[in-house]
Amino acid sequence: MLAGVWIALSVLMASQEALPQPESEPPASLEAPAAPAVSTSRLETLRPFVDGIAAAYLAEHDIPGLVVSVVLDGEVLTAGYGMADAEAGLAASGDGVRVEIGSISKTFVWTAIMMLEAEGALDLYADINTYLSGHAFGGNDGPITLAQLMSHRPGLEDTYAVFLSRFAEMDLADALVASEPPAMLGRGEAPSYSNWGSTLAALVVEEVSGLSYRDFLYQRILTPLGMDDTTYQEADRTPDQPPLAPSYKREGGVMVPVAPVDIGAFGPSGSMASTAADMARWMLFHLNGGELDGVRLMPADTHARMLTRLYDDASEGADLAHGFMNRPLRGLDVYGHGGAIQQFLANMEIMPEIGAGVFMTQNANISPAPYRFMPDLILSRLLDEAGIAPLAHDMPEDAAARAGEVEGRYLTNRRSLRGIEKLFGGLAVINIAAREDGTLLLAPSNNPGRAVVLRPVGPDVYEDRHGGRVVFQRDGQGRVFRMLDPVGAHSLDRLRLIDDANLLIFAAIVAAFFSVTAWLGLWRRVGRPGASPTPIGRALSIGWLATALITLGFLVLFMMALGTLGSAGMEVFLGSYPPAPLPLAMAVAGLVTVLGVLAILSLVPAFALSGWTVWRKLHFALFALSLAGFGGLLAVWGVAFGGHAGS
Repeated sequence: MLAGVWIALSVLMASQEALPQPESEPPASLEAPAAPAVSTSRLETLRPFVDGIAAAYLAEHDIPGLVVSVVLDGEVLTAGYGMADAEAGLAASGDGVRVEIGSISKTFVWTAIMMLEAEGALDLYADINTYLSGHAFGGNDGPITLAQLMSHRPGLEDTYAVFLSRFAEMDLADALVASEPPAMLGRGEAPSYSNWGSTLAALVVEEVSGLSYRDFLYQRILTPLGMDDTTYQEADRTPDQPPLAPSYKREGGVMVPVAPVDIGAFGPSGSMASTAADMARWMLFHLNGGELDGVRLMPADTHARMLTRLYDDASEGADLAHGFMNRPLRGLDVYGHGGAIQQFLANMEIMPEIGAGVFMTQNANISPAPYRFMPDLILSRLLDEAGIAPLAHDMPEDAAARAGEVEGRYLTNRRSLRGIEKLFGGLAVINIAAREDGTLLLAPSNNPGRAVVLRPVGPDVYEDRHGGRVVFQRDGQGRVFRMLDPVGAHSLDRLRLIDDANLLIFAAIVAAFFSVTAWLGLWRRVGRPGASPTPIGRALSIGWLATALITLGFLVLFMMALGTLGSAGMEVFLGSYPPAPLPLAMAVAGLVTVLGVLAILSLVPAFALSGWTVWRKLHFALFALSLAGFGGLLAVWGVAFGGHAGS
């Protein structure tokens, strides 16, 4: 149950899955027949293939609708499959419905930054406070640069505050100041995805340009590029623009629509909605080197530099290229971004070397398979047609030895270190097991059945069957200590004992055992002769049994609270976070922690003045120690006295 919370919350915060998932590709029998012998464009020959993939995914995963756009050699294909709005009878289409694009919105922030940099208004390596007139960000942790923000490397702790209504209702600058997270990694050290950091970059756009970020987006990007059906926030929609499709979740075995959310001040990180047709224009703009239909927003050399990496520590894997997720596919570069908001999952990928790009959105987060794999399948089809085959890699001679050095458990660096949210992040552990042939078996600790096989393609570089690459890094002593994910926006460090949430789970089991046996001991003693306790012993017995009952009650209440949170959607954050059972469970956790301290203090009178038998004294000592340890870990993990985001 605890592990299930991470899955629910990571989808709310994230832009895309941190690690590859073992979903199946559509079987060959579901692909469209071969293209006709005579065709007016390459896209026409591709359409049956796209139709076949979409039909397979809709059928296999029970997703209500998909919208897709593909660009190739300057031409555009848009399509919709299934229903965009089942209640309104609105079919999915490429230009007749708007869909939320989530964190793909960030690519507009990064484009704005590069436009201003080209004008000489910005230095990507300067302290951002150079451009800000109010609060100084970074504090004692050191200056933050735009280069770090664009690479998701400011080293910031993740914060759930970006999804809370309290902050959403503030203006941009105030929301950033009120929710500023501390650093948990060194500046520039490793990628760790940050919605907060992306929004901070939007504040720089405001201060430097003299326009609100919203006005900059419309006046200098969307309107010049003819993206007339794209909105920054839903309140901006005009009657002549297509309606916004709802997203869906499965509830009670049926699909139900979920109301859209408004993340307010943090809109730059994920509030935009668009059509597949408009997103095709966005891809064409970036495939054309910063120009579309005669409108140039930045010099060609600036745009070329935008599609380069700011850091070079994962050259064979994935990283960020000035805000775009960049990774290799068959030896060529793919640039793009994923997005997840409410129940929408969106993905955009462009491959400049073949002049192609794919955008898609699914309106239900039932399975990540379409958004994870559909763009790659389409691009791979185009690579097949171009005669660009998957790269062949020989198994390195030292593969088995290196796999053994990699084996272990890794914890994401995209997590909070404060409050109850510390526990949620602490559950995001990945298990890596070495196999005899030198391959690796990667699996989330909360779902070992979804394992992925990784094959070595270079020293400490591994690839899954879809081409996603995982890179491991070594310290100065040659020990593997970090893993970089296949999209370039996340890093995971080898798990230390102090960061292992399993300790809390183990302590909970032990405390529950001794709490149950305390009551079983009372049942066993009823009506049987034995040592007569003193008045102090009787008082301690009552306190012992009451404490055991409170401990068991807390465990039940906490599991219920986590279950409520795990089944909630993003709306809980912008509505009533934390859900009602959670603060009550946290209050009882504080009581359990205090009772653990009192149990330890009771050991002296229990042994000296209780009149209990030796075995009963020993049992109480074990109960007290287990409860004190459990209470201490509740405090360490923010369950007791830790508060929550926004408190």
